[in-house]
Amino acid sequence: MNKFKQSDKRWGNMKIGKTRYTMADYGCYITSIAMVVGANPYSLLIVFNKYKIFTDEGLLNNAKAAKALGMVYRYSSSPVGLCIAETDYYKDKGVPQHFFVWLGHDNLIVDPLTGKESVNKYPIVSFRIFKEKRR
Repeated sequence: MNKFKQSDKRWGNMKIGKTRYTMADYGCYITSIAMVVGANPYSLLIVFNKYKIFTDEGLLNNAKAAKALGMVYRYSSSPVGLCIAETDYYKDKGVPQHFFVWLGHDNLIVDPLTGKESVNKYPIVSFRIFKEKRR
């Protein structure tokens, strides 16, 4: 799995949908999806913008995103291998959600804020799972 940082100069200034928000500011979920599905954030954002995957407020429609990627999506209260975890760790700083990649073993994560693997320090609220469709 490639590890990415949401503020990477290759995509950090790209807009999320039709909003004023950039990947560097609010791209943790998109960057995490890119890592989990084996894409790069730049290409993924191009696809998501093309297929209007975002609401006017810049929120991602998970079902539409999964369909555009040829995958299935589900929300879960427990991890299923490599998946995306949600935390409310930064809510006191005005950021209600932050997403990162749960590696599925040894409490290890990849945080798109740093693009690095580390031991998880975040309280986890939920998990987002994107998997290939079974044939």
